[in-house]
Amino acid sequence: MAPRPRIDPVFVAAAKQLARRGLTNAEIVRALQPLTATAEKPAPSYSAVRRIAIAARRKPKAPNPYVDEIVGKLLTGRMPDLYRASLLHALQAGSAPQEPPRRRVSRARSGVP
Repeated sequence: MAPRPRIDPVFVAAAKQLARRGLTNAEIVRALQPLTATAEKPAPSYSAVRRIAIAARRKPKAPNPYVDEIVGKLLTGRMPDLYRASLLHALQAGSAPQEPPRRRVSRARSGVP
């Protein structure tokens, strides 16, 4: 099997930008054709553009600070904070996290007459 030809970095950058803007793979190939005439380089193949576009459209997962804390507590045998666990669940579901419930203190314990 012959090695793949190296794609010019200008084509890679252009294909990534077009993919992030929502163009289909075929539209990206067509949009790169005028660039091949000015750059005097061979145009990338459809499969190469497809690989670049898929990688560009992939969204990296944002790090979640609560995951490390909860997993760390579980691995050390401690009980994780239920409020933090509910925050993690809300963040994964895409909803807004809620405030923790307020504890009601009876008047007898608070020292208020």
